[in-house]
Amino acid sequence: MKLYHMPASPPSRSVLMTIRCLGLDVEIIPVDLLNGEQRSPEYLKINPIGQVPVLDDDGFILTESRAIMTYLVNSKMPESTLYPKNAKDRAIVDSKLYFDATNIFSLIFAAMRPLYFNGEKEVCAEKREKIKQALQHLENFLDGKLYFAGNDPTLADISILSNIAYLKNAFGGIGNLPNLEGWYKRCEDMPGYQENVDSAKIVSQILEQIGIKLSLTAQDSCLYVASMSTPSRAVLLVVRNLSIDIEIKQLNLLAGEHRRSEFTKINPRCCVPTLVDNDGHNDFILWESKAIMIYLAEKCQRFGHSLYPKCMKSRAVIHQRLFHDASELYVRILDIANLAFSGVNPMITVQHKENLKKALQILESFLEGHDYMTGNSITICDFAYFASVCTLVHFGYDISKFTCINQWYQRMGKYEGIKECDEGAQEFGEMIKGKLGNSFND
Repeated sequence: MKLYHMPASPPSRSVLMTIRCLGLDVEIIPVDLLNGEQRSPEYLKINPIGQVPVLDDDGFILTESRAIMTYLVNSKMPESTLYPKNAKDRAIVDSKLYFDATNIFSLIFAAMRPLYFNGEKEVCAEKREKIKQALQHLENFLDGKLYFAGNDPTLADISILSNIAYLKNAFGGIGNLPNLEGWYKRCEDMPGYQENVDSAKIVSQILEQIGIKLSLTAQDSCLYVASMSTPSRAVLLVVRNLSIDIEIKQLNLLAGEHRRSEFTKINPRCCVPTLVDNDGHNDFILWESKAIMIYLAEKCQRFGHSLYPKCMKSRAVIHQRLFHDASELYVRILDIANLAFSGVNPMITVQHKENLKKALQILESFLEGHDYMTGNSITICDFAYFASVCTLVHFGYDISKFTCINQWYQRMGKYEGIKECDEGAQEFGEMIKGKLGNSFND
């Protein structure tokens, strides 16, 4: 017998592991799919579809991995418990084989094909979600069972194992699925297990070569920001000071990256910052900077509660400050930014200056007799205000006339991420001053 085989292919590995479990003597003929060997005239004579695996049993050509697996048991070792003779037991195995074909492998193929052949760099959230839902079904199938068709391994386990090994290597894990992880560990005792798992590692090597890193787990969490965005910089200050390990994805707003379809699917409002927090099962998507700051501070319990204390009255004061920043100070910043980009002889008016002065006078009152905005301990609202005030400073506004604000601004310089915030504000400020000049000093 001959098996035309590609090690990275889950269906190929399923057939090879079946061969190992049955102890069959089969010649393995490698087929290099990535270099198109499956499309050669010689191979298309064997399998006109141009896929692997293909079994050649003394001239009898058979394709489709699950058909090959069942044929091998039926024809070579019919007494094997891998594919039981009892009609009901066999039907259970068949049902899991079909589920694997239509729900696991088909989803993997749909997710990965655009990466290999269309040059895409990510698997979209919708496809990841479908894979995670299918994995949850597998998790549920294993409730009260050691293997997928009962308490003994069958062809269903071999077929599913090949796909799970693929997912583990392609996505760096499958999330928090204890039944599935326990089953995966039990499969170690099956002949051909290590060969199957080791061959699946080719997948991660291929992805690494083409510069792609995927995840189905919490490592997939990310924060979309823009360095010139004041709300983005406020959230980044919270991230830095809570030492949150999360991927930061910078969007170029001027180039319209926030309006691309892959981002609008995540956030139809097309705004930054946007948080995608993946707990291994579902993507929790949140925008609006103050909501993100509260969520992150509340979630990071291991860092204590100083940034967002548990006391309800303390929280109420923090919320008051956050709403003031959102509805007063930040709005005044937006007024100036919108003016700069209006294109009709933009000029900062007396009214603009008066509005800013009133907003900053309220800040000054918050700080009288205190080191920080709500008292003598720093909270998330200090980071929100710092991002706003830092923007104003780089617009050319002189805060030295506000003694408490000026002292607080200097005091904030010791915290993580302040330099990063300042650099983003400086970039934004230079753009605004390029359009308005240093109008605050006129």
